[in-house]
Amino acid sequence: MRLIKAEHDRLIAIEGVPNPVKQPVSIDKSQTGFATLRSLRIYRFEADSVVDGHAEEDEVFMVVLAGTVELTLIDSNPADIPRPIIVSAVGDSPGHPCAAYLPPHAAYQLVPRSRADVAYARATPAGGPPPRIFSSHADPHHDGIAVLLQAASYPRLLRVRLLQIRAGQHEIVIKPIEELGGPCEALIHVTSVPDERFAAVAETIQATIPLTSWDTVAVTVGEQPALRIAAGSSALVLIVLANCTISIRVASISERPALEALQWRASLVAPDYRDALLADPDAISIPDEQLASERVLICEVAGVLAGFAVLLPREDGDAELDGLFVEPGRWRQGLGARLVREAATRAAAAGARHLHVVANPTALAFYNACGFEQTGQQATRFGPAILMRLAVK
Repeated sequence: MRLIKAEHDRLIAIEGVPNPVKQPVSIDKSQTGFATLRSLRIYRFEADSVVDGHAEEDEVFMVVLAGTVELTLIDSNPADIPRPIIVSAVGDSPGHPCAAYLPPHAAYQLVPRSRADVAYARATPAGGPPPRIFSSHADPHHDGIAVLLQAASYPRLLRVRLLQIRAGQHEIVIKPIEELGGPCEALIHVTSVPDERFAAVAETIQATIPLTSWDTVAVTVGEQPALRIAAGSSALVLIVLANCTISIRVASISERPALEALQWRASLVAPDYRDALLADPDAISIPDEQLASERVLICEVAGVLAGFAVLLPREDGDAELDGLFVEPGRWRQGLGARLVREAATRAAAAGARHLHVVANPTALAFYNACGFEQTGQQATRFGPAILMRLAVK
């Protein structure tokens, strides 16, 4: 979980717009490390400027957060969407258009009728459904929470939700990722309700982040933060998620350089063995025979390498987890545990009764959480290690 602050003085040039445009929020993969959710940007357009835009290779979800705009979909405009359509801020006119979905390659023209804050979320799918206009909900507040907008199934990858939260005498706690479900990357953007008190925090077991208006929190796969709105406070919460497919497959020989580079990155994070590894660079090497015999399992998130494990047979009929490494930026996302489960399943299918591992002492808590038990100790060239095993049958 990472806090990303707004930059209210940032100005950018947009082709066709005579004056620079404010862009308080500009978040992309360079800041988040996300594989699927490409960006979230919020612009503040002045009245009567004309913005000609294009989805390019992305699907785009646009939400008007403040003000009113005229939106015209170019070329691909469905017959049931008028040209242009008036799109107003969520919450201003319940039941009226407040957002739009654009598939890849769709073009549009946006003309603000007044100063308007417009959020753009992007992901890159393989195709997408036709353009669509979304209207704000007229749902009343339920326990202080009103769902103003929800698009959970129409876009190919993106899911968008906007909540208005008003906490009375007691704080309100929501778990936005858990409620929408599924492995995903997410950006949670919070703003204050005008003229109302704002006090909120985002928290996980590992961290608590106090929030101010216009803050955004980046949430990686596997994290389940709680958002706490203090008693007597109000907030608008924009939640943008992108579905992430987590898959495990057998590695190929051609992937050896990428796997060894990942192992180096993961191994050098902890200081315990750093000097010894740097003094013996040949210590990190994946033999071709392990790759050729399909002993190396890769974990990918949205098609991007995130970790790997090496599963070897033992002479006693059991199996050995000979290596387990996860990209440091994806630690604590459950990927290592997924690799252990896959290795255990494959070991059992091959007839093993136990999956063994020679564990680094710093990984003891991880293996305990995966269900391993200690069976002894062993000296290695990098120091003492713990022998552990997991029953797979």
